Amino acid sequence: YRFVFNSYRYSPVRTYYQKELLEEIFNSFFSYKYSKSSGELSHKACIIQSAPGTGKTVCATLFACEIHRQSQWNIMLIVPDALKKDIGKYSEIQQSQIQNSFFLLTFKEWLYKINPKFENCLASPEEELKALREAVQRSPQVRNLSSDSIVYRDVLLYQSFVVDKENNRLTKNAVFQENKSQIEKLQKIDENLWLKGLSNKKSRIDAATELRQNPSLATLMSGNTLIIVDEAQDLMLCELQALLASCRAWEKENPENNVYIWLLGDLNQRIVPTDFDWGQLQLGHITSLERNYRNSRYIIEFANQFLSLAENINKKFNGKHF
Repeated sequence: YRFVFNSYRYSPVRTYYQKELLEEIFNSFFSYKYSKSSGELSHKACIIQSAPGTGKTVCATLFACEIHRQSQWNIMLIVPDALKKDIGKYSEIQQSQIQNSFFLLTFKEWLYKINPKFENCLASPEEELKALREAVQRSPQVRNLSSDSIVYRDVLLYQSFVVDKENNRLTKNAVFQENKSQIEKLQKIDENLWLKGLSNKKSRIDAATELRQNPSLATLMSGNTLIIVDEAQDLMLCELQALLASCRAWEKENPENNVYIWLLGDLNQRIVPTDFDWGQLQLGHITSLERNYRNSRYIIEFANQFLSLAENINKKFNGKHF
């Protein structure tokens, strides 16, 4: 009944397997001997790389709510725009957000929170695209590339593999290899013209580079903090590096507070072409949720019952209600 009338969707329940695995990961954080002076976060960061249907988002969301409720930790749950609205309907999330120590954010909103000055100077995707198209038009050395053919995918390739000087030698990167010919064309675009087209606004990589080099020291509320980034594979490497740099700065400035990070994603589900790869973060062990819940025997049996019912109705009404 709850499934049919949609209430279960917003009140999901973790399985025993999911609870056990995530609690094991979490407990491992506290068993590691850590020196504050080292400034390393590798033992406090967890990478969960898992296939679709294994429950990454549900597990992390419910676990974050549980930790917030039981231990009063600060929680920052960073999700894509498309997921935020859906996750925001979870009953657990709505209860947690009553308190001002639980935040459901997009990555851009997270940037605004830790550094409010970004809110008025960060270029929108549309403005970034317009700037790159104008740079193509004004770059005389660009051949076989028209401004009309430029799409936002090219904007991300340009920022990831051309503008980011620290990472533009990642020739073994899978996304680089898949888009090599296009990147070679984008490399001929004058970067100064790209910056001029932004009209003094910051691109995604500008904001991330600035934050990575000068981490924000935004004051956290007292107590431990858990930051969860879902669909991490769709962020640029420099953006995740900026997040890690900020966490190191927070811990150094507030030694009484611990910051823990969970990165969730699946490189095989990458939607946008970025330079991100798990290994480049140098965070060590990767955990995987192995059990798939979208095509389990019970789900298939349940779906087949609806199919059978639909077929019978279809026959009864001569095919008009299928």
